[in-house]
Amino acid sequence: MLSAGKGTRFEAKKQFQELNGSPLWLYSLNTFLKIKSIKEIIWVIDEGDKHKYEEPLKRIYQPSLPVAISFISGGVERYHSSFKGINQVDGKSDFVLIHDVARPFIHERDLTNLIAGLENKTQAVIPATPISDSVKMISEGNCIEKSLPREKLICASTPQIFPTALIKKAFARFMKEEKSFPTDDSEIFLNEGYKVKYYLLTHPNPKITFKNDLFYFEELAKKTKLPEF
Repeated sequence: MLSAGKGTRFEAKKQFQELNGSPLWLYSLNTFLKIKSIKEIIWVIDEGDKHKYEEPLKRIYQPSLPVAISFISGGVERYHSSFKGINQVDGKSDFVLIHDVARPFIHERDLTNLIAGLENKTQAVIPATPISDSVKMISEGNCIEKSLPREKLICASTPQIFPTALIKKAFARFMKEEKSFPTDDSEIFLNEGYKVKYYLLTHPNPKITFKNDLFYFEELAKKTKLPEF
């Protein structure tokens, strides 16, 4: 669970933004805790924020959490945080899910289908949504260069699921040189020559980025049942 962002564009740490009376981070956690095949959660956070999670968790999930949660400090960039989290995953585990807490509404059905879609230990599966807008390639001077074929494009999101051994290997190789600036974890996996499949989501899974996203997120939050905060 990646929750170490500074929220520069949001102008606050969005992981603690309240939605319908509960912090944003609780929404993803609540969904993940429903999946029996998830045995451990590694939470990558900003240093000094641990108490902001631990105290509410002890209060909400009595007498104890259904799975173990460990907290580690994140890195400078998102992929640094992913790398630190992956390094904490037990090498004996079959798979690892990497999820942005800024996407609080991943649906239980979609999460279950993503895990089921990992057919073997040689490929990854990422969630996706089709593109309905016209997509343009641009150039300098606010000019349009050309249209892109949207039937060949998708919008990728998280959680992304990987075979544990291969994502550990892919990240270890990438981090030795850091020749690029990956926008998600599947890019690193794909660039190492591994196969990445996609799964089309059946429910909204938006990412909160700006303050003006809040109205839409509040409406989604009202439809989501959480334990009392």
